[in-house]
Amino acid sequence: MTILGYPITELFLYFILYSFLGWLMETCYCSIMEKRLVDRGFLYGPICPIYGAGVLLMILFFTPLKACLPLFYVVAVVVMSAWEYFVAWLLETTTHVKYWDYSNFRFNIKGRICLWVALVWGVLSYLVIFWIHPPVAALYQIIPSWLVYTLSGVLLAILLVDAVLTIRHLALVSKLVVSLTTAGEELQLQPSLG
Repeated sequence: MTILGYPITELFLYFILYSFLGWLMETCYCSIMEKRLVDRGFLYGPICPIYGAGVLLMILFFTPLKACLPLFYVVAVVVMSAWEYFVAWLLETTTHVKYWDYSNFRFNIKGRICLWVALVWGVLSYLVIFWIHPPVAALYQIIPSWLVYTLSGVLLAILLVDAVLTIRHLALVSKLVVSLTTAGEELQLQPSLG
């Protein structure tokens, strides 16, 4: 099975690799900024799926634009910012937790995206498509097919277990947040006895 000419196992392994690299980048950046170890990510494991899915978008849709750098950059900024906004909205809606907030930066939209990060997405897209992904794709080509299938199966199983555990935990936390909010509202509605 393929998607736009790429075998699904290839795309899945890219997803896992770039999710890990995104987690590493986020963890290092946030740890440096806060001067302490900050484990970034939505799942228990060391991956940030927003980066893995984002790089898949780059590979599938930005690669054909390599010949026209200005168009490549503009499309990357718009698409990746829309992706980041959508993921922020989805996480906030489903978990009642805001995982990042750009409200302190100028030119932001509901704190979910902002101009400087959008411009960085364009630069990161360029680095990924022109410099990082070509050697990764070349490395993938020399991995024996039995190892590709084995890695894909094992990593998919680990990812599914991690996702189930994370979703279960988030559902419990979300339920607790709603209960506390309701309790707080009920306390505010009760007249004081004084």
